[in-house]
Amino acid sequence: RSFSLMIALLGATVAISFLETVFSVALLAYEMFFLNNLFVILSTLFRSGLIVLYLKLDLGLVGVGYAHLAGISLEMLGCLLVCRKKLPAVQVRLAGIKKDVFFDLISYGAATCLLTLSILLRVNMDSFVITKWINIESVGVYGVAALLIRQFDNLINTGIGVLSPRFSALDGAEDYGRMRSLFQTSMFISAALAGGIAMGLIVLGGQFIRFWVGPEYYPAVPVLWVLTFAYAIALAQDPSVKVLYATNKHRAFALATLVEGGINLVLSILLAKQYGILGVAIGTMIPMILCKLTFQPFYVSKILGISVLTYWKPTLIPLLLAGVGILAGYKTGIMTEWDRFSYSESIVVAIILSAVYGTVILIIGRKHLLRRKSPDEAILEEAELQTPLRDKNTD
Repeated sequence: RSFSLMIALLGATVAISFLETVFSVALLAYEMFFLNNLFVILSTLFRSGLIVLYLKLDLGLVGVGYAHLAGISLEMLGCLLVCRKKLPAVQVRLAGIKKDVFFDLISYGAATCLLTLSILLRVNMDSFVITKWINIESVGVYGVAALLIRQFDNLINTGIGVLSPRFSALDGAEDYGRMRSLFQTSMFISAALAGGIAMGLIVLGGQFIRFWVGPEYYPAVPVLWVLTFAYAIALAQDPSVKVLYATNKHRAFALATLVEGGINLVLSILLAKQYGILGVAIGTMIPMILCKLTFQPFYVSKILGISVLTYWKPTLIPLLLAGVGILAGYKTGIMTEWDRFSYSESIVVAIILSAVYGTVILIIGRKHLLRRKSPDEAILEEAELQTPLRDKNTD
């Protein structure tokens, strides 16, 4: 009986979350990030408080189900009220359904769903390969590295995610000059963030794993290095993915990512038999790097109407600087001699690395974003910025 009730409660929670998404996405589309995030935070705190209360009242898992239902209901109510007040044009009316718009949304959503599933399978499929072709104990070791990479991915995507509605608005207004300018600026910021975090994970990853879960998880360190290298290159280009979503050009990218996932699976199985969990990580890295260095930059450059050199230019300095930091960590031994350094020494190294990297990035970033261009450069750049994007009806 309790299980049946839990299924009903969680089903109702998911159903309400679909309705809530309509209004929360409307807030995001109008770049009301503060209000949307405020409702998410309040809902989370409310739900967590109810869980504690219901568990103390011995309501068990059923109480947890009621807490989730109440939390999402509060979040939907908040978004609904704000939409009614600030966005009166956003309304839900069945009579307003248009067949052509409906199929456009289905097409966009199908490509988005395919891309999202392909990205999720990139890491989650590794656990399946390890369980099947190595052993279940190795899943936990690999999971330590995978968890850090997942947080790395979430952090960059959360920071860069605000670009999607801005790119979409600029595309809708056909303001291609500002769109390309924002793209180049955001690519530098994304590369700076990705490079700095990747440098920290590679240089201090072994130290962190030692203090976090213990020396018995040292086999996760090489896995962390391999995955971090791949994700640093991918996440440095994260604004380009936001451009694809904003301009409705993500179908081909979704298919490319799906092919990447298939190659990932095959390579991981082949390499797992010989190299264990490190082979699985390499199997993930190779197709990911190939996709991010070949298809993605050329495809996005073609859509934006810019050269591939212009695409890569904002990312080169941050990634090279991160590489210098990694080399310095290797030379000093902190990257490989994990037992030699104490907890306090590792913190000092982390502070020094962050301070030096951050200072150089700020100095270079200021010169990179605000440098004066020669008259010839300005004319060429202006001509490139005003070029229309690739035909909206083709992908």
